[in-house]
Amino acid sequence: MKNDNQSSIFKKIVNIRRSQEMLISEYHPADQMRCPIHFCVGQEASPAALSTLLNVNDVIYSHHRSHGYYLAKGGSLTGMIAEFYGKINGVNGGLAGSQELSSQELHFYSGTILSGAFAMSAGSAFASKYKKENYLTVGIIGDGGMEEGIVFETLNFSIKKNLPILFICENNNYSIFTPLEERTIKKDLHLKVKEFGIETIKIKNNNVFEMNEIFKYSINKIKNESKPIFIEIDTYRYCPHVGPEENSEYRSKEEFDYWLQNDCIEIAKKNMLKLGFTKEYFSNVYLETNKLIQKSIEESKKAAFPDYNEAINSNFQNTYHEVVKNFVEEYSPEFKLGQKESKLSPY
Repeated sequence: MKNDNQSSIFKKIVNIRRSQEMLISEYHPADQMRCPIHFCVGQEASPAALSTLLNVNDVIYSHHRSHGYYLAKGGSLTGMIAEFYGKINGVNGGLAGSQELSSQELHFYSGTILSGAFAMSAGSAFASKYKKENYLTVGIIGDGGMEEGIVFETLNFSIKKNLPILFICENNNYSIFTPLEERTIKKDLHLKVKEFGIETIKIKNNNVFEMNEIFKYSINKIKNESKPIFIEIDTYRYCPHVGPEENSEYRSKEEFDYWLQNDCIEIAKKNMLKLGFTKEYFSNVYLETNKLIQKSIEESKKAAFPDYNEAINSNFQNTYHEVVKNFVEEYSPEFKLGQKESKLSPY
């Protein structure tokens, strides 16, 4: 029987897919976007499945193919698109672009340093446990990032300290152009993680609703037991590593066709038709989604650019001031900002 949860997930998965496809159509030949973009066409299932399960205070640390997770966390569509255009109404004032897309208000962060955001998720989860604030941290990584040494330090620390983290690895089989089989002996990456004593789950299908149930189980268990869980998801990006143009020489047509035939949105539609949803419902979702995205694109194009020098100086000073202020207030109340001498240096 159909329900609101299925409808919410479907609207989100379509929103993510169409935002990527429509931005790709705008990227060239207009060349108005101010940053390289890692589109996530084909990899919408995981963020859409996660979207109905997160609380306001839950934290996401994502890899640089992050648009789906930003939207899954409730991020502003216009704020994201305007950021790509380098406009002042972008979520980061037009200064971060695609690869550093972040929102402190949403507790969402992404980063281009390979596996860096994944490692920071351990710090977030440690803070949650130490301060008894009971929020969940989600650390997201790709198969290429799993080859960094800091990843295994993060996993070891997380299970040693029993930290409340949901680790998600999107295994799209490629690190830029290089397939997984040419980079590592074990293609099932969760088996490496299992050796640390962390519970692992492997998702091989592209069913967003089954994924939602697995995430729900995992999040409940993490919150009840305060232990990390690692989920590896077999997925596939239809687009290239970065940008809209594809160099198809490194991928076979058979491989590409397999994933097109097992597309996450088409699987969702088939399941929803069995539950009582209609083709008219799907058409209406696409129609409304396209309108919203086009409106956001037009608003972004018309918006003003920031004064870059002023914005950079202001953002740096404000960020630095807040970091130091919060640090000294918590750990050294006697320290006063502005003093030339102090018992505690902010460095």
